Amino acid sequence: MIPLDRLILLDTNILIHLVRGNATGKAIDARYGLRDRPERPLISIVTVGEVMKFAEWRNWGERKRATLRELLEELVIVDISDEAILER
Repeated sequence: MIPLDRLILLDTNILIHLVRGNATGKAIDARYGLRDRPERPLISIVTVGEVMKFAEWRNWGERKRATLRELLEELVIVDISDEAILER
């Protein structure tokens, strides 16, 4: 378990599972308490592009795309071109 005071950075595959609401997505959400953390999980701007393109490729309908947009609003989008991030 990741302590509640630690930031979490989610990758594209995690977002896909969360949007699908499948067993893997539910287990990840429950195990790490993604929606209950004091600090919202982070995603990179690259992840946003990847998941949006994935939704297009997989021909997601409007309902699933709306779920994706709602999820993205819950997360903090990080611009990875920041020098401090690149140095780490």
